[in-house]
Order: sequence, then C-alpha cells, then structure tokens
Amino acid sequence: MEPMKGKRWLDLIKEEQARFSAALVPLKPLLERLEKELLEQGAKHKSFKYHDFEIKETNTLHYEFGKHSCADLDAIGSSIWYVEDDGKGAETYFLKHGSWSYNKPIGPFVAVLENRVYVLESKHDLWYYRLVSLDAKTGKDRRVLFEMKDPEWNLALIKGQNKCLFLLANNAGKQRLWYIKNGMPVEVGQQYQSFVPVGFLQETCCFFGLRANKKQYDAIGLGLYLDLKDQIPEYYSLHDKVFVTRSYGERTIHYSNGKKRTVLGSVKPNLFLDWQGRTDLKIHESGGTRYFVKSKDGTNVPYVIIKGQRPTQGLLVIGYGAYGLPTHMNTERWLPLLRRGFTLCYALVRGGGDHDDAWAEAARRDHKVKSVEDFEAVIQSAQTKTGVKPENTIIYGRSAGGYLVGATLSRNATGNLFSSLYTEVPYLDVLRTTSNPNLPLTQLEYEEFGDPLHKEKNALALLRLSPVDTIPESGAPSVFVLCRTGLNDKEVFAYESVKWIMRLRENEGKPKLLAISEGEGHFVSGKSSFRERAEDLALLLSHIARRFSRDQTKKSKHRIYKMALSRRNRKNNVVSRKNRKNNMMGGRNRKNNTMSRKNNMMGGRNRKNRSRKNRKGNRKNRKNNNMNM
Repeated sequence: MEPMKGKRWLDLIKEEQARFSAALVPLKPLLERLEKELLEQGAKHKSFKYHDFEIKETNTLHYEFGKHSCADLDAIGSSIWYVEDDGKGAETYFLKHGSWSYNKPIGPFVAVLENRVYVLESKHDLWYYRLVSLDAKTGKDRRVLFEMKDPEWNLALIKGQNKCLFLLANNAGKQRLWYIKNGMPVEVGQQYQSFVPVGFLQETCCFFGLRANKKQYDAIGLGLYLDLKDQIPEYYSLHDKVFVTRSYGERTIHYSNGKKRTVLGSVKPNLFLDWQGRTDLKIHESGGTRYFVKSKDGTNVPYVIIKGQRPTQGLLVIGYGAYGLPTHMNTERWLPLLRRGFTLCYALVRGGGDHDDAWAEAARRDHKVKSVEDFEAVIQSAQTKTGVKPENTIIYGRSAGGYLVGATLSRNATGNLFSSLYTEVPYLDVLRTTSNPNLPLTQLEYEEFGDPLHKEKNALALLRLSPVDTIPESGAPSVFVLCRTGLNDKEVFAYESVKWIMRLRENEGKPKLLAISEGEGHFVSGKSSFRERAEDLALLLSHIARRFSRDQTKKSKHRIYKMALSRRNRKNNVVSRKNRKNNMMGGRNRKNNTMSRKNNMMGGRNRKNRSRKNRKGNRKNRKNNNMNM
C-alpha cells in the first residue's frame, strides 16, 4: 500500500471514490446550497495593489494575479517574479518571470533586491537547503550564497520591512537568523534561539530575540524597553509604531498614542506592503468568548467559543497543536454550520503557538499526549458551556491536527465524548513515518514528533499515541468518520488515511468515509476547494444535524405562522383580556369564539363569505370589541 502503485492500489482508489460519491447522491440539494454559500463568501476576498498588479490572497500558499496563481511573488513596476506549483498539488515549485523560468525545484519563496532575485533550492521534496541569487532580468548568473548541511534544519525566506530580506533556519522551535547585506547573508543574534524578524530601521537590522530558558524577548535595534509579562511579540510596524502581542490566543494591539485594543481573532499584516515600507493590518474579530479549563496535569488551557445565528444544538471543536503555529480562528469556511445551529470551539492546546515557546515545547516528542489531554478537557468543558451532548459534537483537525483528533478517537472510541470526526490530509501513521528517514519530512521533524529509530523513549511514546497503531480491537463503531486526502500530497501521503480508515472499518458501525482527490496535494485552492468543503459539510450535517434540523424547521415554520397571524389580527388584538380569550386567532376555545373564521373579514381566507351581510356582521363585532376596550 505504501508505494501507492499497482492494480490493487488503483482498484482501492476507485472503490473509495465510488463509495464517497454514493453517499453524496441523496444530498444534492443541500450540497448545492452549501457550495453557493461558500462561493459567495469566497467572492468577498479583497485584492490589494502591489506595484502595477492587483493581488488576491485566496488560501495558504496561494495568490492570484491576472490569470496566474502562485505560492509567492515579488514585483518591481510592471515586472513580476512568481513561484508556481507544477499544477498537481505536489508542492514542486519553479520560478517564472516574463520570458524565462528557472528549471531547478525551489521552495515557495521569492524576493527581488536591486538587480538580483533570491530563491531557496530544494535538495529533495520539502527540504529547502540552499540560498541562491540570479540575475533578475535574465535568470542567469546563479550564485550560491548559503547551504544548510544538517538535514534536520529547514530554510525560509522572509520579506521584512523596508526591503530587509531575512533567511530563517528552523528546527522545531530552535532558530537561526540572517539578513541579506550587499548580496550576502549575515548572521545575527547568535545568542538567541527564537526570533521575530522586523526589518530595516534606516540601516539597522531590527528583530525580537529570545534567549534559551528565558521568557522575555529582547528588542534589537528598535529602541524599545519591553515589560510584557505574559505577552509575546508577534509584529512591530516601523512605519506606524504599532506593536502586536499575543497571550493565550488573545492579541493586543499597542498603538503609538498609548491606546490598546484586544482582539480575539487574528491581526495579520500585509507582508508585501511591509516589504515596500507601508503598513496594512488586517484585523479579524472572531466574535467569540475565551474560557479556560484545567487539563489533566492542572495546566489552564484556553479555548474560544463562537456562537452561531441560531440557538446552539451542535458543537464543532477544532484543534491543531503542533509546530508552535498559532490557531487560525477564521470562521469563513464554517459559516454554513454557524447558520444551522452550530457553535464553534477553538481548542488552543499545548504544542501550538497560541502562547509562548514553552507552551509549544510542552507537547513535543514524548509529551505529545499533553495536546490530547488538553483537547479532551476542552471538549468536555465546551459541552458544559453550550449544553451540547456528545451525540451532537464533531471534532476536527487538519494535517498535524489529524494526529491530535486521531489519537483522541483511539482514547474515546465508544462515542462517549463525541459522535463525529472530520479530518483533512491527516497525519495518522506517525510511528511508521517517523521511523522512515527517507520520507521528505521525517528528519526535519525529529525534534517535533520524535526519533523512534534511535531513541527508545520516543518509540514507546509513539506506540501509545500513533492513531493507526492505537485503534482499539473493537474499533469505533459509534463514531462517524469523514476523512479527506489528496493523491499528490507530499507532506502526508494518502496511504496513511487509507490504512487508518481500513482499520476502523474492521468493526465499522457508523460510516467511515474517505474522499481521495486526484491531482491535489496538501493545499487545495480555487473553486474545487469550495466544492470539496461543501461536500464534507453536507455529509456532516446529514449525519449529526438530522435530528435538530427537523426541530429547527418546525420552529421556523411555527414562528412564520405566528408572525402572519399577528399581522392579520393587529387591529382585532387590541381588546380586553375577556375579548382576547374569545378572539378566534388568539383564544383556544373555538366554541365560544364570537368571530368565526368564516365571518372574520380581517383574517379569513374564504372569499365566498365576503358578502355585504357578513361585512355588516363584522362591523358589528368590531363595534362590540371597541366598546369593551
């Protein structure tokens, strides 16, 4: 199965695709409505002006300009250089510009300084190890500027403010930083192990640096004195002197006039405009409320609840908790659920980047179980806050978040904590993957997930948590599982999802559905992404929301009926308590009703009874009603 070749594999793909398509057939009307809603929301994405180009950011590693899409770009006037995927989602990138292209595979980064264009070459899939520069006009005159020898470190290019180009090396939270000066990388801050790059202030390279075993970042070149306590620097604008920090998932914007604003959501700078020396912060308020719950070891874990547009009857709990990356509390893709009685819950578990470096380090390698314990505690607390029972609870995790939700399923396979699981491109065969150094990300992630080949302690921890290896013998028959993967995914290979689903089906119970997309990888963009999300939401709603959607429909119809009655009887309803009892529209005793449906001109629907005689009778009744007021 792991080679993902041969007749058996191809037959399996066809079988899974047929099974998934069959599940969607009865949901076509709902699917079309959901897709329309998502497309309408996606159309609201705004573009921005960058030199002579209108740029639109549509997804992770996906920008659009004109008829082109790319992972990254840079421009000067009417000239543009961009990094394009090979079109199959495999994250195989090439540099293109006008009449020439660079034929060596590179990373998803590009920057142009003076007359040189800078890119990172890849030695193999997803390992970006060599910084080179090319003549910006011709693509020739290749110069090797730096090469990373250690296969556990990966490189990235970061466009800092005022044309300060950074080179960042990363190894599970441990970092090194360089900036480009006179065409060559210059290393800075060797005494620090974690960085927040900023940019050039005049000719000074500015950044935040964190020393080992310290909690407070130093501000280098900025002339700032920091006393932030639990606040972690995320961004500083050299242009507007705006400072953004985070603490347990909450952002604080510190303005130059001394005012502050807290944001429970995201504060995202436009890095392209930063590169030009301008500032444009995109602030997204989630509209949620933050709570804390004690995890198994007593740690206070934050989570954010975002309520929908109807009374809460369903709960979606979202988790990630890896690589020290912050949780993105973007509700856009979940709006169809929020409109249909769901509440969202973002679990800001350890391992992620919602607080400080220690928060991320607390759930790496042998301690990954801490993320799972945090997630379980959040699910229970969110259910208590919202009043939603396990049978109406869904958990969701994407990529490394699949490790989180998969391990949580193995520990709660009876449906006692949740009844549905939804995951995309999930990392599931963790023990097997971390044991194979020939896979693209294995060596790069030893410090994140462990090295079971060489460290027994890591191997034992993974045996207890790896989702594929910890499914109970009885399976998870009480849990509906929806998994989506892509055949061209190089970060998490599709066979991991297949192995996991097959083992869960050994005692299936509720359906275990697997969507396998051809020609797609770890990231999906364009119209196909809206279609796939609509399919997944339709299936989730059909399995978990069937009960309360009927109730909602009945309540909605009842409300509409009452509203119609109140409009018809607004004039007749201004009567005494005695007359309200006898009023046919409001009273319950039909025998004593003095204004029958037949004779009530205001509310009746029988046009045959609208004779002169009946109109006189109605006038008489209205006169009596007015006398009793």
